[in-house]
Amino acid sequence: MEKDKSLEEKIRKHFHGRKRLRDDKLHKFLEDNDIPENRYDRVISLLGANGIKVYRSGSDDNFVSDSDKSTIRAYLDDISRYDLLSKKEERKLLEAKHDNFMEMSNLMFTHLPLVREIDSRVRDSGTTTGISRMFFYCRDYNDMALEDKLKDMLSGIVQSLQKKKTGYNKKIKDAVEKMSPKEDFMKNFFDMFLWECKDKRKVDKFRNLYLKYETVKKKLAESNLRLVVSIAKNYAHGGLPFLDIIQFGNIGLMRSIEKFNIKIYDTRISTYSTWWIKQSINRGITDNTDTIRLPNGRVHEKKKINEYKNRYFAENGRYPDLEYISEALDIKRGNIEKLSKTTNIISLDSVKEKNSTFGTIMDSKIKAPYTKTQTKQMKKSIDNLLCVLDARERYVIEGRYGLKDGETHTLDELGQGIDVTRERIRQIESKAIRKLQRIVMSEKLEYLEEFTYDKNKSTRKRL
Repeated sequence: MEKDKSLEEKIRKHFHGRKRLRDDKLHKFLEDNDIPENRYDRVISLLGANGIKVYRSGSDDNFVSDSDKSTIRAYLDDISRYDLLSKKEERKLLEAKHDNFMEMSNLMFTHLPLVREIDSRVRDSGTTTGISRMFFYCRDYNDMALEDKLKDMLSGIVQSLQKKKTGYNKKIKDAVEKMSPKEDFMKNFFDMFLWECKDKRKVDKFRNLYLKYETVKKKLAESNLRLVVSIAKNYAHGGLPFLDIIQFGNIGLMRSIEKFNIKIYDTRISTYSTWWIKQSINRGITDNTDTIRLPNGRVHEKKKINEYKNRYFAENGRYPDLEYISEALDIKRGNIEKLSKTTNIISLDSVKEKNSTFGTIMDSKIKAPYTKTQTKQMKKSIDNLLCVLDARERYVIEGRYGLKDGETHTLDELGQGIDVTRERIRQIESKAIRKLQRIVMSEKLEYLEEFTYDKNKSTRKRL
């Protein structure tokens, strides 16, 4: 234990602030500090616990493999063809996108079954938060509950469509303008409208508007592809190929363009998109690099904790205790303890050398984590089960089935332990088992026998 503490302190001091480390540098560190090679795996584990990843010295300085270089270069050459937009040009495209979308929405709201479906979803959502995911808030209706406002408008549209009074199209258009439906919500009904609407003129108009709408979105995305690459460079150490990181960023960019409403946001699309790009990349890395996925909130907490610990170490020369971290970051101590125990997980199928995996070099005598967890849970279940027995009954059951020390004992051996006859021990055992059977199903007692036996080595002692 003392050796591990000393080794960890050396690692922290020597590699402080590092996120990645070449394996040749690590071997030099082992040589300079007289650390034997058989401790290599332990050093790797300690580095992982401190947020440092080890990579092969043959890899590229920018963490891009040789096979990917030409592909990345071709992609960068391709996006360089697209010109950046001026603020005026971008504004014009955003206005065109908004106008096309609103015209499509107006057409969709003239289809009665679709309006009824939207009305049903609004009523089913039941909360302001749920409705806010469907429609932008309208300031003209601050004095009314958002739910009531939308329900009244949708009911008015339904009545207009049913009665078809003079000027009903204008009433629908005004209502849609006030509701300001969100693009990602209305997209769910595009196919429904095209499939169910029998008015060929409306369908053709909708298709033309949709084509213009997608063309504008494409131009906005193309002009911001360089922004994605710029942000993606900061995540080059995330454990994914660089091109994959770029594509996750592009997904975030497209989502932000859909979310952007020119009537509400008065910023450049690049400013608005930055957060969406980062969020999409972070989620992509989390979903695709961790063997066991942590929730995004926990990943963010872990990142905050590590950053704070490193900053504190740089200022004070030591790491803060859990109470100090908890108070500084307003995170529960229990959460900090759990997150501190999480380490980098290596798949047994991952290649360590040319013809071997981590699974082939593992000591076969070491129990698998699943087996350890199963045994631990089994012990806990048995302990809970035995709580209903008195001291003598528990002594006999534990002795007969080897629950305490792993060794089973005969009736005579147990009788000598408490100075009673073997017949009395048999009676106590029978009584204890009947008591357990009355509390739980008899199948649960199979755990006792499973826990006692080693399939390959021993059998239960018989009288």
